[in-house]
Amino acid sequence: MPNDHSDRRHERLWAIAGDWVTSGHVVGDTPVPVSGSDVYEVLPGGYFLAHHVDVRVGSQEVRAIEIIGEPSSREG
Repeated sequence: MPNDHSDRRHERLWAIAGDWVTSGHVVGDTPVPVSGSDVYEVLPGGYFLAHHVDVRVGSQEVRAIEIIGEPSSREG
């Protein structure tokens, strides 16, 4: 768990942290299959996740990294 418990909003990030197997379909007129893996890593401080994407959407390979965050209640 994060060290700072004064702002508990960031704890929502921990709920999805870990390795995930991804499968399903993109919704549309013609469903497009999606399969692969996603890894969500909580970064130091506990306010951001690194999301590593390695999936196939239809015939397209998709690899990406995104940062997901919760704002801090601290004002500075």
